[in-house]
Order: sequence, then structure tokens, then C-alpha cells
Amino acid sequence: MRTRTLALGSLMLLSAFLLPTSTVAARTTPSLSMGFSPDYLLPLSLGAPIYSQGDEMWIFSNYSTSVEASLSFPNGTSATPPTFLDPQRLVELYQFANSPPLGIWQITVVSPAGSTASTFLVRSQGEAVEPNLLSSSLDGSLLVQNFSLPATGADDIQACALGESPSSGVTISLPTNLGGKMNLSLAGGIADFSVSQVASPFATWLELYAPYSYQTSQGIITTDLLVARTDSVLTPGNQSIKSTFNEALPMRYGRYTLRTYLRTQSGLSVIESEYLLTRESGWVSSSSCSSLTVVVTQAFQTTSDLSEPTSRWPRSILMMYGFGGVEGYSRVSLPSIGSAIGLSLPLPNATLNGIGVSASGNELQNWSFSAGSLYVITGKYPTDITVRLDFGDVASEVQNVTIPQPYWRGSVIFPAGLLRADVSRGGSPLSNATFTVSSASGTSGLPSKAGGVAAVLPPGNYTVTASFQEVSDSQDVSIVNGRVKSVSLTVESSGFPILPYAEAALGAAGVVLAILVWRRYLQQRSLFD
Repeated sequence: MRTRTLALGSLMLLSAFLLPTSTVAARTTPSLSMGFSPDYLLPLSLGAPIYSQGDEMWIFSNYSTSVEASLSFPNGTSATPPTFLDPQRLVELYQFANSPPLGIWQITVVSPAGSTASTFLVRSQGEAVEPNLLSSSLDGSLLVQNFSLPATGADDIQACALGESPSSGVTISLPTNLGGKMNLSLAGGIADFSVSQVASPFATWLELYAPYSYQTSQGIITTDLLVARTDSVLTPGNQSIKSTFNEALPMRYGRYTLRTYLRTQSGLSVIESEYLLTRESGWVSSSSCSSLTVVVTQAFQTTSDLSEPTSRWPRSILMMYGFGGVEGYSRVSLPSIGSAIGLSLPLPNATLNGIGVSASGNELQNWSFSAGSLYVITGKYPTDITVRLDFGDVASEVQNVTIPQPYWRGSVIFPAGLLRADVSRGGSPLSNATFTVSSASGTSGLPSKAGGVAAVLPPGNYTVTASFQEVSDSQDVSIVNGRVKSVSLTVESSGFPILPYAEAALGAAGVVLAILVWRRYLQQRSLFD
């Protein structure tokens, strides 16, 4: 999530953090405070607000006598007629239009002691920061896209890979003492939320915060200001509630933090959600991003999971940033990224030794296989591809697939049956036998477990063989699509290699006989001697 300087109750506390450095203002008006609203005023001696289109300028006079205040555009021409300010008087001096002159403005105050002037900045929220897509690749179900940014003065940059239909909805998991969840969406100045499966009623209200900046002697200081809040409502279970935001500031386009407050008998909880207010789509929740990346260099990367619904596959890249003290965003369309094809086998436990994908020409740009699905990036639509599944060296299957359009999800069924084989000796399972299966295409070994094997094979005729030491047993089988074929093999004593044991036994007997013969011979010889 983003990090910004937080407001600490009052912007007056900013004075504790100021250091003397260069600033836009060459001279200041020490007895005048200026801000975005009556609630957010700062003495001009500490810093000046950075305004943008749609903002309001409020000033408060700390002079002991009446004074006269006026504004000048960046080109020096008059922006407002003189306004008379009584002591301790709060006035809305100016409303910035949708396209105000940009640059350094001046406010001049004429008092009995003379004339003083201060300067402040007016910035545009329309500064565009647009990335260039360098490459797209697949890693399993993940789409990895690499971008570059031109050199800009933007900061606090985020990149959002945005799907087909950006949403303003967010689901909030409630604290454990409440249980359940809250579904929340924003539309204009209305919050629509409902709760379900909660243990007890609770009071809730919402607050919207947005970043605003001040030009100070330290440079630009950015802080989150309360823009709007709803009234507190009691939230019973399983009920939809609409609540209207009461604006404390005119809403700018850009990023917002929505704080959801929950008050129960156990205390107060706060849950934060991130939003963007756009001209085109209204409110967009950060949960709409299939990938949300904090950009710290000119080269950055987004990673989106294509196993999610195709509506969340990235159609555009949404850049969000700060620019000269105001928020900005830009949206760039992305090229079509491809399709997902589910490769279905009619039986579970399908194990593939390999998979291949091909297409004519250079239409096939990239592909990957993950969890039973094939992900493809192609250069045009429709595109015909060939998919080959390898079942070891014994068999393979080929299917031709037409991808009709981008963001397409389809499926291909590969016919297959299941072979189960076990082997025994003397009526007991033989756990250390080896198995092979062969066809006209070749022979493959099968991994065995607890005296048996299970293998998915395309329909056809095969020979399955179990071997142990010097003997084996084989059986011809026919695999039928969607069926299980069970085979029991035996390695009995008739085929058991007893000859080596017999030879060893006879050899031992011969040694004993030879010893007895020699002993008898020696005894007889000793009698004659």
C-alpha cells in the first residue's frame, strides 16, 4: 500500500517538521492563513496550499484591522477584485475552474502598514505518465508483462493491471468478535453496503481521505485530508444500507483511502481500502487490479493470474501517481493477450510426460501449461494451433484447436482410459516388481506402488508386463475411452529362479562329501602305518 505523511489532528502541527530551505514564495504574509476549506488552514508564513482544478481557496485574517486581499494570475493580470477582510474573518476567496491558469499565482494584502504579497502554485491533474509495453510472457498461469516509463517528475507511482469491467466494490472481512463480512461499493457520493452472517449489530460510518500538498520552506509536504464522511448508522444483519457522503472538501480525481469504522461493545475498529476516482469510470477499487505494482524505477513489471475469470485479464494499465503536489492518473490500453484452453481427460490422476503446442508461421508467440490448462499468446485471431499430449514413449494424442478471439476460454477433451495392473506371487502382492507397457509406438516404464500401477492411456491395444528378477508375466489389454481396465499378473514358483539355489545346495553337499572321503582315507592310512 501507499505511504504518505498523515495529518496529525491539525495541519498546524506541520510547523514542528519544517526546515529552512528554498521555497516558491519569496515573501509571505504572516497574518493571513490559507487552505482548502475552513477546516484546513495554514499560516502563509509556514506554507501555501498547492491548488488544482475544482478546489476552493479559503483565507482567514489574523490582522487587527480590516485589510484588502486580491489575487493575480501567473501572467500578472488580476484574477479577482479586491476583497475586504475584517479581523478574524473567514472568507472563500476563490473557486478554481476546471481549467485554471497553471503556474505561480500571487495573493496581495493591503493593510494600513503597507502591502505584502505571497505566492502559491496551481497545478494540473492532467499530467500524463504513460508506460511502454516491452514484452509479455507466460510462467504457468501467470502473465508477466514488462514496461518502461519515460523520465518524468512523477512520484509515488503505482501501476494497476485493469480488467474488462473495473469495479467499485470491495468485500471487507469483519473483526472476529463480529464475524461475517461487509460488501461495500461507491457510486458518486453514495456508499452502498450490506453485511451478512454477523454475530450482533454494530454502528458504522465511512470516511474518505485523499492526499493534498503544501509548498513549505522544506519543500512539498503531502498529507491525507478528510474529504468526506457519512453519518453513523446502526447495521443489523443481512440488510442493505445506502449512506450519503458529506463533503468537507470538493472531491478531486485521484487516489483515496476509504476508512470503514466499526463500533461495537468491545471498542472501535478501522479497516482501510484503496480507491481511485476517475473521470471515465467513477470509483475504481484497488481490488479490481489483477496486479498492483509499486513503481520505483523506470523499468517495472506486472504479474496477472490467468487462472482467474477472463474479465479480470488485463485490458489496460492504469498509472496512478503524484505530480508536483497533486494527484494524477493515466490509462493505456494493452494489446490482446491470448486465451486459456482447459485440457480435459475423462479420468482422474492423468499424468502427462510432455505437451507440445505449434502453429503455422509466427502466430504462436508464447504458451505454458499449468494445472490442466494451456495458456496461449497469439499474434492474430482466429488462430489454429495443434496440441500434442505425450504419454511417455508408448503413445501420444494430437488435437487441432481454433482460438476464435482474444480473452477466450475453451476446453479440449482428449479421449483416454485408465489401466490398473497388479502382480502377485504365491497369492501375495509383489511390491518390488517392475512394470512396462508397450504398443506399436514403443515401450515405457510405469512407476509402481504397493504391488500395482495406474496409468492413463489413449484408447488402443497395449501389452502390460510385470517383471521380477529373471521372470515376467504379460497380458494384452484394450483401453477404451472413459473406462477402467484392471489386469492381475502373477509370478509363480514355476517361473521362480530356483536353479541357482539348487546348484548352491549341491555344491555345499559335494564339499561335505569330499571332506568325509578324505577323512576316511586318512584314517585307513594311519592304521597301516
